[in-house]
Amino acid sequence: MIERYLLMVLTVLMNDRATRLLDLQGGFGGLDPDGLASGLWARLEGGIECRGEVVCLAPVPAHADDAPGRFQDLTGWGCSHTDFHLEDFVPVDITYAEGPIIGVDAQRILLRQGIALAREVGRLAAAIKSIADRAGRG
Repeated sequence: MIERYLLMVLTVLMNDRATRLLDLQGGFGGLDPDGLASGLWARLEGGIECRGEVVCLAPVPAHADDAPGRFQDLTGWGCSHTDFHLEDFVPVDITYAEGPIIGVDAQRILLRQGIALAREVGRLAAAIKSIADRAGRG
């Protein structure tokens, strides 16, 4: 029997400026995933899959069977596989001088999208656990 333990904890640590920028005095309730940018929905459209020792966004790469492979541990493998920049999937205005410059309005959008993305990934992961529980594998 394969046993998988999945603990979903969303911990968000942000400074006072980000909290004010998002108007979060009342909590995260206003940051529901239904406002997720279409590019991020597309990134999540395959859902989450389990393969071998890893749980990641689908499609799971073939090298997942050998995880952690060249990485020291599964955390390193997971970070490498899931690394992407929100601004590559969320349409915001960015200017470039000696590096990207993201204005306050764009920062607000990216913060909201990042939190909504984390909540949606948590929902997808909980659905996998629920399916595994019903199948007697949880």
